[in-house]
Amino acid sequence: MAFLMISFALIIKRFLNINPFVVRCSLCSILIYLGGYSYLLNSNLWRNEDNLFRQEVINFGNYYYAGGLAENLLEKKQYREAEKYFQIAIKRYPLHSNNYLNYSALLLDTGRPHQALSYLKEAKTLVMTRKRRGQWFNNVGVAHFCLQDYDRSSENFLEAVKCFPMNIEYRKNLALIYIDMKKPSNAIGVLKKIPKQ
Repeated sequence: MAFLMISFALIIKRFLNINPFVVRCSLCSILIYLGGYSYLLNSNLWRNEDNLFRQEVINFGNYYYAGGLAENLLEKKQYREAEKYFQIAIKRYPLHSNNYLNYSALLLDTGRPHQALSYLKEAKTLVMTRKRRGQWFNNVGVAHFCLQDYDRSSENFLEAVKCFPMNIEYRKNLALIYIDMKKPSNAIGVLKKIPKQ
């Protein structure tokens, strides 16, 4: 790119010596075009993350962003459409753990804990940050809670808290499972450690 810019500058300099008016008009036209094109992209096509994902995935077939689009659809509770894009994302990018985690959340929201556990099992060996690993344990805990397996649920919620101790949701989940297991003192101990905001 640096060599292209130097070459472009030398060409402009050479043409400025021949006909400066035409060169200046051409450069102004190019700047106006590029400025207008950038404005159009930023104001209409890429004005927010959701619009960017839609443009890239639906219009341009760039499925790298399918997981992001699915996550946005999940937040809007558009489950059927979100599920379609999660499946595409998992099929095309099987090493991206966040697609498995978010898809398992969709499956849990739609009352399919067995399927959620199946996808979480696939994701278990994938590389994750501590934050994502905490999300993994939390989702496993929620799935076992839905299946009324409170012992396994509490174990996973406890691991989620260990991975990401500042997450209030994980602590609340752990406290709720302790209450269901008739261990109120454990629940109080967990809730006392919630960081104050």
